[in-house]
Amino acid sequence: MKKLFLFTFLCCFLLIGCGDGMPPKCDSKEAKELLKNIFLEAGISNPIIANPKTLKTNNNNQSYLCQAYVNETSLLNSRFYKYSIFWQNKEQKAFYVQIVE
Repeated sequence: MKKLFLFTFLCCFLLIGCGDGMPPKCDSKEAKELLKNIFLEAGISNPIIANPKTLKTNNNNQSYLCQAYVNETSLLNSRFYKYSIFWQNKEQKAFYVQIVE
């Protein structure tokens, strides 16, 4: 299962109303929901996303590097995951969440 997260996993989500030019923040409802959906699609039932925080903000690339604690209840395993959030299409307010670790 850990090998599943070693490669880049991209997922897209449409967002309504980001006004500052940046994608949703690491602790936003939209980002947490998308992260949860990524884990559900990977076969982890009932993932609990806790303590999401921003590790780095890149204003030039309009992206965030984030970290969150994920409780994998089906595997009785919990750990921190790093992920990035960046625009896929800024005009359409669509962004990617990419698990990097």
